[in-house]
Amino acid sequence: MFFHAEIASQAGEFTIDDVLRRINAKLIHRHPHIFGSIKVASAEEVAHNWEELKKAEREYGASILESVPKQMPALGYSQEVQRRVARVGFDWKTLTA
Repeated sequence: MFFHAEIASQAGEFTIDDVLRRINAKLIHRHPHIFGSIKVASAEEVAHNWEELKKAEREYGASILESVPKQMPALGYSQEVQRRVARVGFDWKTLTA
């Protein structure tokens, strides 16, 4: 991260301070149950709120799978796709061969 930020800084694109500010803002925004006044009763409620926040950040109609890098190895790609769709309620009831 630091190496890439230094290259970007030298090119006048962004600095490590910009990266850290963005990470900080993202953490605060996505964790209102810690940094804000939102009260939650369970981990499931935290996960639901997280998905709603992520949904609001995406462009209207954008897929939750758009940001999965297509260059990933097939197994990693399929695991990431399954992880994301499971978070929004799609999961296999049983595994069959």
